[in-house]
Amino acid sequence: LSPIFACGLAAMQGNRIQTNSTNFFSNGSKPGGLLIAPSRLDPENATRLKSYWDDNFTGENAGKIAVLGDGLRYEVLTTNAVDAQLIEQLKWTAEVVCSTFHVPPYKLGIGNMPSAANVQSLNLEYYTQCLQALMEAAEEALDDGLGIGWGSQIGVEFDLDGLLRMDSVTQMDVIDKSKNV
Repeated sequence: LSPIFACGLAAMQGNRIQTNSTNFFSNGSKPGGLLIAPSRLDPENATRLKSYWDDNFTGENAGKIAVLGDGLRYEVLTTNAVDAQLIEQLKWTAEVVCSTFHVPPYKLGIGNMPSAANVQSLNLEYYTQCLQALMEAAEEALDDGLGIGWGSQIGVEFDLDGLLRMDSVTQMDVIDKSKNV
């Protein structure tokens, strides 16, 4: 499966969570609900009550105090953000997308930063797990597109020096050791 297809459901779920969150917070963080009457309502009164409720207690008016009479009661119909564990769900969808592209979650700010203080090893891990296969495939595709065969002395090769550059402590250690050789 392509990574795009593999993470499609998680990406759609994340998008829906964000859309629902926007609607939820646009309504003053108040979940939707039902107005329940103790007895049968005729359609005309039901329409009138719905219109009154929508005009006075939704959108910018969400959170206002409603006084209910005649045995009417309000019952929450949707789940609030805490009960739905929205933060955990969004984190999970982001982690699924990261895993399909082999991107370490900490690179996108959603995971814990590894305890290793060696920038070089973290960049090498990122290159080998995420970028290497893609970059080598691109090099081969460019060679094929340019008509460069396997026996040729020339070919496309990306410059990885900037990506795989050592951290300053390792650089100084290598320079120091090279002087002693």
